[in-house]
Amino acid sequence: MRIATAILALLLFQETAHDLKYGGKRGDKISVAGEVTLKLKLDGTDAITNLVRSSMEFLSFSEIRIKGEGVRRVTATGIKVEYATARVEGTYDDEPFGYDFERAAPPGDLSKDKLKQICWFLSMGGPDYRVGPKGEYASNDPKKDAWGEALDLAVNALVRLSDKPVAPGGEWTSEWKGAYQQKDNDGVFAFRQKARLEKLEDSLARISFETTGKLEIPEAKRDKNAEVQESLFEAKGAVALDAKSGLVASTQCAGGVKARYKGIDPNTGETHELKIDFEVTSKFTRKD
Repeated sequence: MRIATAILALLLFQETAHDLKYGGKRGDKISVAGEVTLKLKLDGTDAITNLVRSSMEFLSFSEIRIKGEGVRRVTATGIKVEYATARVEGTYDDEPFGYDFERAAPPGDLSKDKLKQICWFLSMGGPDYRVGPKGEYASNDPKKDAWGEALDLAVNALVRLSDKPVAPGGEWTSEWKGAYQQKDNDGVFAFRQKARLEKLEDSLARISFETTGKLEIPEAKRDKNAEVQESLFEAKGAVALDAKSGLVASTQCAGGVKARYKGIDPNTGETHELKIDFEVTSKFTRKD
C-alpha cells in the first residue's frame, strides 16, 4: 500500500504544474564536471582587423578549451564554479598551448607567463554570477560588457523561467533587455527566448530553450560612416533544474555572438569590413 501511494505521489508530482525557480542557500554545492570551448574567428580588411586585434589581448585566441572537475557552489554573492583540477588548451597567436592546473598547487611562474596567467584565471576563476529566482542574470565581474553578458548566457545555459506554474509539455516566451553596455557604443542586447518544460523526472525539471538577441545601439552612438553595424546572438540548450531546491544539476548549450561591420573611412575613402564570430559550447554534469 505504501509503495502504491509513493508511486501515485510521484506520478502526481511529475504531471502537476509547478512554479519553477532558481534557488539554494549559501553553502549548497554540487560536484560537477565541466567543459567549455570558445572559438574565435576574426576576418576583414587588414587595417581594421589589426586595430581590433591589438586593442584586446583576448582576441589573440582562436580557440580555448577548459575541461575541469570541481563544485558549483552557492556563495554570498551568487553562483560560482570552482574547479579543483582543470585542463586548458587551444591556440593563441596561431600557436598551440596546453596546461594542467590544480587549485591546491598554483604554478609558481604565473607572474612571468601572461598566457598561463590568463588560462589560470579563466579556469580557476570559473563562472561567477548571480541569478534571480526566474533566471535574471547579473555578473560579479565589474568590467562585464554586452558581448560578455551574451556569452555568459551561453556558457551557463541560463533560462528565463515561466512567471506561471507550468506542467510537462508547457512552453513560454520571455523578452528582456541586457543589463550591460558595449563600451564603444553603449549598445545593449535585446533578448528573446522560447523555453519548454520537456519533463519532470525524479524531481528534476528538464527544460529546453532557444535564445536570440540583437545589440541595440543608441542612434547618437552609431557609426555614421557604417553601412552595416550589427551584433547578433543565438543559443540553444537544456537545463536540468531541481524543482524542489532550485539547484541546477546539469546544463548544456551551444551558441555565440556574430558581429559585422562595413563602413567607409572618411579620411581615405576606403571601405573597411570586419567579421567577429564567437562560438561557445558548454556542458556541466553532476558528479555523484
